[in-house]
Amino acid sequence: MDPVRWQRVQEIFTGALEQPPAARLEAVRVSCRGDEELFREVLSLLESADTATDYFTDLADRSGVTPPAEVDVDELVGRTVGPYRLVGRLGCGGMGVVFLAKRDDDHFEKDVALKLLRLGLDSGEGHQRFLRERQILAGLEHPGIARLLDGGVTDDGTPYYVMEYVEGLPIDEFCDENNLTIGERLSLFLDVCEAVDHAHRHLVVHRDLKPGNILVGSEGRVKLLDFGIARVLDQMGSEAGTTLSGLGRPMTLAWASPEQIRGEPITTSSDVYSLGLLLYSLLTGFHPYRRAFTSPADAERVICDQEPTTPSVRLAEVESDEQARVGEARGTSVDGLRSVLSGDLDAIVLMALRKEPARRYLSVADLADDIRKYLEGRPVRAHKDSLGYRASRFMRRNRLAVSGAGVGAVLLVALVALGIRYSLSVSAHGRALAEEAASTQQVTDFMVDLFGSADPLEGFGDTVRVRAILDEGATRLGESDVRPDLRARMMTALAEVYYNLGLYEDAAALHRRVLNLQKEIHGPEAPEVAEPLVLLAETAHRMRDFEEAESFYEEAIRIHRRLGTEPLGTTGVLQGMARVQRELDRPDSAEALLNQVLSIRREAIGVDHFQTLWAELDLAYALRGRGASDSARVLYELVIPKLRLHGDSTPRLLPSALNNLAFLHMREGRAEEAEPLYREAIDLERQGGSIPSVLLLMNNLAGVLDDQGDDAGTEAVLRQAIREAESYWPEGDAMVGQKYGGLGAFHMINGDPIAAEPMLRQALDEYLTAYPDGHSRVSDGQIRLADCLAAQDRYQEAEPLLAQAFEWLLTNQGLENSYTGEVGTQLITLYERLGRPSMANRYRRILEGAIEAPGGGG
Repeated sequence: MDPVRWQRVQEIFTGALEQPPAARLEAVRVSCRGDEELFREVLSLLESADTATDYFTDLADRSGVTPPAEVDVDELVGRTVGPYRLVGRLGCGGMGVVFLAKRDDDHFEKDVALKLLRLGLDSGEGHQRFLRERQILAGLEHPGIARLLDGGVTDDGTPYYVMEYVEGLPIDEFCDENNLTIGERLSLFLDVCEAVDHAHRHLVVHRDLKPGNILVGSEGRVKLLDFGIARVLDQMGSEAGTTLSGLGRPMTLAWASPEQIRGEPITTSSDVYSLGLLLYSLLTGFHPYRRAFTSPADAERVICDQEPTTPSVRLAEVESDEQARVGEARGTSVDGLRSVLSGDLDAIVLMALRKEPARRYLSVADLADDIRKYLEGRPVRAHKDSLGYRASRFMRRNRLAVSGAGVGAVLLVALVALGIRYSLSVSAHGRALAEEAASTQQVTDFMVDLFGSADPLEGFGDTVRVRAILDEGATRLGESDVRPDLRARMMTALAEVYYNLGLYEDAAALHRRVLNLQKEIHGPEAPEVAEPLVLLAETAHRMRDFEEAESFYEEAIRIHRRLGTEPLGTTGVLQGMARVQRELDRPDSAEALLNQVLSIRREAIGVDHFQTLWAELDLAYALRGRGASDSARVLYELVIPKLRLHGDSTPRLLPSALNNLAFLHMREGRAEEAEPLYREAIDLERQGGSIPSVLLLMNNLAGVLDDQGDDAGTEAVLRQAIREAESYWPEGDAMVGQKYGGLGAFHMINGDPIAAEPMLRQALDEYLTAYPDGHSRVSDGQIRLADCLAAQDRYQEAEPLLAQAFEWLLTNQGLENSYTGEVGTQLITLYERLGRPSMANRYRRILEGAIEAPGGGG
């Protein structure tokens, strides 16, 4: 056996030891990937785990690798390691052995915990993980994290480190033995959150939070232990990739997040999930998943797909004697406990345990904040998932039986309903709360009634069906006698769905109606008027009508200034205005506005808040606009690791940041650095973003591959984009036409007009269907197809297409538009090739402004 294979045996064995015993066999089998000899070696090693040193010695002898010395772990007790004397063994894991130790030179008498690299793991990944844990602990100073006191290597070169000795119980045992109430357990949990948040602010994700790694001393102080599989966020790029079967990603299955199980990138959101599991256990005494895992595959299925039982419901599912035990340990009856859990605590736990990282709390600090709000009797941020969202998750798990378009539509409606309910959570108590609840119920009833035909098992069918439902809702609101303020809220909800579907003109029309309503109700200077102005500005920005967006933002800013709105409350409007200034080619104005926004946010909410990071990304974009590419790139590279720390957030910042950094690399000739950034952005956008954004990123990736001369890769990405567009818009759409047009343009650039023609014809068909009354995309499609036909010397077929396109351009954009002149010149050349000089001369005179264009192609 060669040294490389020997190292592989050690790595698989080490990973297997960190799995539950019942899961080890299957985990090793999958990790060995059909290598029966390797499987037998590791299996034999596992069967001999208690006498592993003998096995390693024998195997190393056969492989020609010098083995570690043959020493029984317990025989090390009493020996000296550096200046420390080993007093007794405290524990033994897959990576190291922990001893109780005392300093042997009488410098101090305090007990310490000394961790020694486990025998047989003095090379490979186990060795690196041990050293990494020591380095991580050296950078963490917090009363809730066991402190690193010392470190070094033994005489035989084995690394060790020394930590403060924590004499205590796992947090769940401590709570039960001391009969802590729910309030006391929550207070202790907040101490855990504070320690984890400290690690996160130092870019460290623990990744193995569980009761055994959180000890509580006799004085009730929490200590976080075992950073053996923790990672520093900016060093994690190479980790993602495989699912549970690959043991390169050690974890404790019962306490792992779905993204850990699937082998996806790990962020602080993974620790939020594990804290949700811990909170569930502290509150109920049970794990949220009702049975032990029989295998890694079983764990993957349950953790990734099965929804956790609501904590208050979980208590009702156990035997009465178990219920009594749980209630007694918490100083209450089981009925009293269920009553306490039902409502806010149920919602907090389930929000932390959401399958999608982006839908959990954005940070541990946010989770802790909701716990504090609960303890203080204030409304919490958490809310339970809506019926619409649960239906959408059901459809994703059963996508073969359910229409894909229905999923998107149901999810959009669910998001609207969640947004409405969130407004309820921050309203006042008492009568105001009751009035708000009644209003919210009316809005929700309207949405449910409107979308009532969308059975989760049938789906909406397609986007056209969704639009028809929205149009019906808009009509009904115009004819109803609903109270004006409620009508405004309902219209805003519908406009948001239009917006999310990319139907910006319809969204803008509703926002205008809302604006007029709010002015009638509250007067032109009220804060209620500023909201639809901002929504109109955002929609105009999406439609690339930047001058109109600017005017809406200006009016909103004037209202805020006259009302004396607190500075933080104005930063969203200022940031939106900065984006518009950037698009209007005023990067200096954009930069000034963004610096103002950053000054306010850094002071009010901190430098690492995602809204601060969002403004920094916009500043990088503005810097890029005025040619400061180096400064922009540095800013992107500073912000992106922080976004990974957050696990991203609602505005989908990380894919956008990756896209913009990739663009800078591309522009500066570093296509090989841009490609992985685009691929990462696409993967992230697929997880929680929109298909239109995915398609835009795929287009950028195709450009990178084309720049590198990878024709096969470019074509593959363009064809995949067509498939995804057709799946998202099954009835056709101009965006589908754009994807066909992109592939056609690629073939044309590569000198293959025959391959390009069917793509360009399909693109034009999509544009004509989408815009029967004419549009710039139609004329562009006609020009591209005409060019393709002319490249095949088929001038007669190209002529009417080019003539129609020129006529539309002349009518809608005029001769002052340079593109109109270019197409006219093409048309003149075409007529000359056809031997029709009179028509060529006629179009020359049109371009000179002497005569009007003919009504047809001539």
